[in-house]
Amino acid sequence: MPFHSSYDYNDFVEGLKPAVIGHNADGEPVTSFVRMDGVFKKFCRKADNDKDKLYFFIIDEINRADLSRVFGELMYCLEESYRGEGNKVDTQYQNLPAYEYKDNSDTATPMANDIFAQGFYIPENVVIIGTMNDIDRSVETFDFALRRRFRWINITAEDSMEILKERLGDIYTDDLKNKIDALNKAIGDDPKLGEAFQLGQSYFTKIDKDDKASLEEYFENELKPILEEYVRGRKKTDAEDFVENCKTAFTTPQPNNSKSGSN
Repeated sequence: MPFHSSYDYNDFVEGLKPAVIGHNADGEPVTSFVRMDGVFKKFCRKADNDKDKLYFFIIDEINRADLSRVFGELMYCLEESYRGEGNKVDTQYQNLPAYEYKDNSDTATPMANDIFAQGFYIPENVVIIGTMNDIDRSVETFDFALRRRFRWINITAEDSMEILKERLGDIYTDDLKNKIDALNKAIGDDPKLGEAFQLGQSYFTKIDKDDKASLEEYFENELKPILEEYVRGRKKTDAEDFVENCKTAFTTPQPNNSKSGSN
């Protein structure tokens, strides 16, 4: 699931949400604000009932949200040493009964046998994976208290090319790989950018041919806009030279220095 700037604790953990809790004598629905699970708490219930399997909760663009506001007191449960039923924490609405919709009913009812009635915990079989782009300006919202609770793995643009190879199949020739490598070298060699700005596999998934005309069109439509954004604010000639160097690298046949590619 992706995070975004308006995402908060009520969406992720729990919150007071409007729900139909019954009907009056005339058969009209009676609504009230009741405590309901957020997406992560609901996920943890499922994982806790199936402890023999690992459950992976994947958050895309994790740094897009205000993480302290999203996780709240849960940040203490993220560490492996604080997992499991023996490490319960009180949530914001702990004193209220939890409601749920059962069996496709349109009426919410109090949850029977609530495993989190005495406090919430993250089951030991839950693995949380967050992805983010470290050049994103919003990365600063990922505070140190949360940073130290995650294991950080850097995936380079070159690392991601194995995924592109699988997605493009026969189109992913040695020559195309070398052109992408040359483009990323032009980006990485720029003293104001560097390797962090190199383009990963997602920028090349729409390629459908490996010929000069097709790649020139692809460059103009798919790659040029992000490259121009990289150099926004520079002198016009410097920005134009950078983009043109990148285009030349991407559309010109490159020496076959690759040890991988399609067979």
